Amino acid sequence: MALQPNTTPSETTQHPLATLLREMLYAGFVSFTYTKLDGSTRVANGTTSLPLIPEAFRPVGGGKPRNPDLIAYFDTDSMAWRSCKQDRLVSIDQ
Repeated sequence: MALQPNTTPSETTQHPLATLLREMLYAGFVSFTYTKLDGSTRVANGTTSLPLIPEAFRPVGGGKPRNPDLIAYFDTDSMAWRSCKQDRLVSIDQ
């Protein structure tokens, strides 16, 4: 596949585990593991399903442009929005 101008390979390639995780986050609560930038491992619990996110934390308006390398999710433990790089996913635990 040819790269589009001004893109990197990671912007044009979707990690298979990332695709599955995005679908699961949209459907409900998910526990998953990824490697943080500092090298430590994080077990995250989250969702992107709006009915499951407290109203005060739901996105409003257009938001920022989406980075295809990042997976944004609402962290149900810290009650805050977080993201991880798709190539740092280790496993989906649920």
